[in-house]
Amino acid sequence: MDDFWGLYDDAQGEKFSFDCDINLLCDLDFTKETTRTMERPLGQISMFNFNPYKGKFDGKGHTISGLQMNFTHGQGSDAGFFHSITGGAVRDLYFDE
Repeated sequence: MDDFWGLYDDAQGEKFSFDCDINLLCDLDFTKETTRTMERPLGQISMFNFNPYKGKFDGKGHTISGLQMNFTHGQGSDAGFFHSITGGAVRDLYFDE
């Protein structure tokens, strides 16, 4: 989980270029995670920040489960793992409660 949160924290910076390719190597189970929630989706676009996800995210058939999302920055339309994808792709990725 530390690798995910490290990537997530880096991605929140305004100058972060999110055009890297990511291959998920295993399922990620956040059901026992009590200290962190996802507060912003990846690939953010706002009045002040145009930083969509541009890479290829290959889930390799793996599942992300139990990830808590607590989006307080914006409206309900911001709810999701990715906010915006431009020129990138997400494939073979599954989510579960």
